[in-house]
Amino acid sequence: MGAERLISSDRPVAARVCAELYGGRPLAEGLARAGFAVLAPDAFGWGSRRFTLDPLPRRVDRWLAAEHRAYDDPDVRYDAAAALHEPTAAKYAGALGTSLAGMAAHDDLAALVPHHLDAHSWYFAVPGLPPQLDWPDVAAGRRAHRQLVLYAEEDELFPLDGMRAADELLRQGFPDGRYEGAWFPGPHRFDVPMQERAAQFLAAALG
Repeated sequence: MGAERLISSDRPVAARVCAELYGGRPLAEGLARAGFAVLAPDAFGWGSRRFTLDPLPRRVDRWLAAEHRAYDDPDVRYDAAAALHEPTAAKYAGALGTSLAGMAAHDDLAALVPHHLDAHSWYFAVPGLPPQLDWPDVAAGRRAHRQLVLYAEEDELFPLDGMRAADELLRQGFPDGRYEGAWFPGPHRFDVPMQERAAQFLAAALG
């Protein structure tokens, strides 16, 4: 599933993700109704650009068989297999000769990254970047743009002290006030209040 989570969809997994993470308001549709032009492409490995599971990779097939569960909905089946799919994606990528293999090299990254990063996609861990730059450094790289970051205080994917440190680094990286950090209580999500805050920022930044 990719862009389907951002629009109204009758696909059960997309509808569930929209309800859980977006407060029941499809993000792309909300922005479009607010007057923005919205482009929602599927990133590599997601939605229309995801790897097929027909036939199933051998290790994923064995895991699903060990679960002794039937997945009648193909979206639910894919979602259940995704946890074991990224190491397989690394092997596919290696065969294609793309650097994605390095980005998704499961075994090497598992031995090196902090514990909390295990909750993220391996695509989020770019080899060679951490010793040189952290994500706030990347976000502040141009320093000529306006930057908004929305923080969920109980976000299970990012430790609170790390988010606070990132907020401070970004304030230092944008000394002219072009950076805005907005804090929201609750877990990882992009719900209606956060969407409205983002829309306000975009309207002001884009004029």
